[in-house]
Amino acid sequence: MTTGPRRGFGHEDIDKIRKRDDDRGMGRIFKALIYLAILAALGLVGFAYFGDMAPRRIPVSVPVMLNAGE
Repeated sequence: MTTGPRRGFGHEDIDKIRKRDDDRGMGRIFKALIYLAILAALGLVGFAYFGDMAPRRIPVSVPVMLNAGE
């Protein structure tokens, strides 16, 4: 009697799949944290560059007539 390939999943196979999925989940978390850190750094650079855009002040004088009806 010859034994062929195993069919179905054993406990060892399920544990391997769970471990692989856990490793991928941690990788996704670290990748998301890296993307957020890069985005925060770009936001900080953008704020430093564009954040100090004070308006130009130009003196404006408008004549006002007081007691015009008297």
